[in-house]
Amino acid sequence: MEYVNPLTGFRVDGRRPNEMRQLKGEVGVVARADGSALFEMGNTRVIAAVYGPREVQNRGQQVNSKEALVCCEYRMAEFSTGDRRRKPKGDRYVPT
Repeated sequence: MEYVNPLTGFRVDGRRPNEMRQLKGEVGVVARADGSALFEMGNTRVIAAVYGPREVQNRGQQVNSKEALVCCEYRMAEFSTGDRRRKPKGDRYVPT
């Protein structure tokens, strides 16, 4: 498949070979988060949200006043992955 038309020198979507897709960004997109941002480039959308700081609920997780515990979660929409198999019943997202 040709990505650049040899006659026009443009890609199928109208961009030149050395031209990037448009990048858009917006902050404050998740109402309940302490901070959030949305970035879009082409058909790719990424949302990031920050919650905290919060007091630890489990004393075993407590660290000294100069350190912090950072927990991260990463999720992708099922339709955006290459894995198209049906998931077994009971296979669901469980936050850690």
